[in-house]
Amino acid sequence: MAAFVSGADDGNPLILAPIIPLFMATKWWFRARAMRKSGLRLRRVLLMPRAKWVLPPAPAPSPEVLLEKLAPREVLESPQGAAVRRAVADRAAIFDIAANLPKADRALLSDLTPTVDGLVDRVASLAQSVYRLDQSFDPRLATELDARIAEVERESQSAESARRLTLLRRQRSTLEELVQRRV
Repeated sequence: MAAFVSGADDGNPLILAPIIPLFMATKWWFRARAMRKSGLRLRRVLLMPRAKWVLPPAPAPSPEVLLEKLAPREVLESPQGAAVRRAVADRAAIFDIAANLPKADRALLSDLTPTVDGLVDRVASLAQSVYRLDQSFDPRLATELDARIAEVERESQSAESARRLTLLRRQRSTLEELVQRRV
C-alpha cells in the first residue's frame, strides 16, 4: 500500500511487505520485556485462557496504607489515633481468623468483610469527630462565657443588653452541647 501511495508504479509493491511483520515483532519484543520486568511469564500469558489466572494475587495492603486512607495524619498522631490503629489491627486479626476457618464456615460469613470494613470506617469517622471537637473546644471558654453572662445581667436592662444576654446564653448552651457530644 505504501508503494502505491508513494507512486512506485514500475517496481514490485510487495517489496515493502516485510515492514509490517518487522514492526509487529519489535513491538511484541518490547511488550514481552515489560511483562517479564513486571514478574509475568510470557508462556503463561500466551497460554492461559483467562487473564485473571495469569496475574498473581494482589498483596494485602499494609496497615500504614489503610491508616492513611482512613484518617489524616494529624488525627493518627493525636490520642484518638490509638483507637483507629487498634481498629485496623482488629480488622487484620478478624480476617486472619476467618481465613483459617473451614470453607463451610466461611460461606456462612459472607457479609463479614463489609461489616468489618464498615466498623473500621465508623471508628475512624468518630475519631475524626472527637479530634475536631477537641480542637474547637477550649475549657476556659465556659468560665469566660459565665463571667460575661454575669456582667451583662448586672448591666441596665436595655434592648441591646437583652439581645447580648440571649446571644451569650445561646453560646453557652452550644458549648454545653459540644461537651455532651464529646462525652
